[in-house]
Amino acid sequence: ARLQGFAVALWDRYRRLDRLDDLERAVAADERAVELTPVGHPKVPERLTGLGTSLLERYKRLGKPDDLERALTSFERAVELTPVDHPNKSNRLSSLGVALMEYFKRFGKLNDLVRAVTAKEGAVALTPDNHSLKPGQLASFGVSLMDRFRHLGNLDDLERAVEAWEHAAVLTPVNPPDRHERLAGLAGALGHRHRCLGRLDDLERA
Repeated sequence: ARLQGFAVALWDRYRRLDRLDDLERAVAADERAVELTPVGHPKVPERLTGLGTSLLERYKRLGKPDDLERALTSFERAVELTPVDHPNKSNRLSSLGVALMEYFKRFGKLNDLVRAVTAKEGAVALTPDNHSLKPGQLASFGVSLMDRFRHLGNLDDLERAVEAWEHAAVLTPVNPPDRHERLAGLAGALGHRHRCLGRLDDLERA
């Protein structure tokens, strides 16, 4: 517990000060916390998620494939060990989806994109509309659906992307800065649908 708390403190300071050394130390603390947690302990999924988060951030900073591989493995294990009715199941599925998208961008394997969509869809399904994370999850789901549409050309993915962005926009309060980003995402999806299907109302809404 102390190691995990130490890692969280380092992570918080890293986010405030952007010091790479804090991130490196957070990764080391998270690794040690996972190593010292017995198999079957209820805290294992939480500590795996913490490790995956630190490794994924270090991958984004330094670009080392091994960090991405290990982050993905950590998130996969965390999801596997978390019961469906656990309150953090949706968050862990969402983290897995993000890691899979990074993996797809790095290695270009379509199966990872398909798995990312599935993970994000699961996160959305488990999160109630009144939860603060739901709009962001819907927006992330919409992005992955659009990526899959661009690669596979399935119009159903485009339709569902529009629905996800619409839902995200509705659930996002008027004032937060990310509302503009979600409206822009919706406009982009509507523009794609107009070009594919020629619906004038999509062009007007976009």
